[in-house]
Amino acid sequence: MTERLGLFLIGLLMFFGCAHQLPDDEALFSVIEENLQMSQKENIEGFLQTIHEGAPGYSEMKAGLKQMFDVYDFTYEIKEMEVLEKSKEEAKVRFIQITRKKAGPEFNDNELEGVHTLKRSPEGWKIYNTEVTDIIFLSDKEQPRKD
Repeated sequence: MTERLGLFLIGLLMFFGCAHQLPDDEALFSVIEENLQMSQKENIEGFLQTIHEGAPGYSEMKAGLKQMFDVYDFTYEIKEMEVLEKSKEEAKVRFIQITRKKAGPEFNDNELEGVHTLKRSPEGWKIYNTEVTDIIFLSDKEQPRKD
């Protein structure tokens, strides 16, 4: 009986220990792509669904997005993504994104390089923080860098 109980407990530990596995790179990339799609569609609720509820500034984000979407229309392109590190609870993804203005007041089209930190939430992986590591402003004559 004790042996069966021991095996049962080991089985439970293995089951719950494996419940959170390392994320697949594509799962992380799809969150970032969904985030940009929702931004391009100016879908505030959809955009917020890609952001971790504990993210710094989360509670003010909705008002800021509405203000931006009322004034600007942008196109976004992800040029590159690379998983830098990942664990069962957090991942860091380096990205290069091109943002161009379609409509709105003055804005510098740009190529932005940064690192998204994603964290696991009950609903799945979400963007927790973004650190900009480089930005290149694109004039009408300039093209994005070719790596």
